Amino acid sequence: MARFRYPKAVQKLRKEAKQYYKLVYENIAMGKDSQDIDIQTIIVLAIEYDKYLDASDLLKKPKEEGGGLLVKNNRGDMVPNPFIKIQNTAFNSMSKCWMSLGLTPEARKKISQGAEPGKARNRKRAQISVVK
Repeated sequence: MARFRYPKAVQKLRKEAKQYYKLVYENIAMGKDSQDIDIQTIIVLAIEYDKYLDASDLLKKPKEEGGGLLVKNNRGDMVPNPFIKIQNTAFNSMSKCWMSLGLTPEARKKISQGAEPGKARNRKRAQISVVK
């Protein structure tokens, strides 16, 4: 069996992000006619996951080292830790990648119905019948 090769953009990421890339790649891209865009989306997903993990680790540090949910700014006021924004931005980017790759229940539903993501379909809803 050939050794798995990571793209250059993924090689410098932490171990967990590389493992996540490999997992997604093997389940999405291998064994089917994947487009180059799928590979690029998986790379972006791994990079954003790496950012998410980094921000999470930094938030877990003691307050004296800049961790915690609140930090003091230059004026001495308590403000939300900037790593929270980094973490949230990375998660939102990951969510977009998941949708693009069909890795969410909503995305799979849209794919199976033939609808394009982000476009609502006008369909009649099933009526519930009550048997007495």
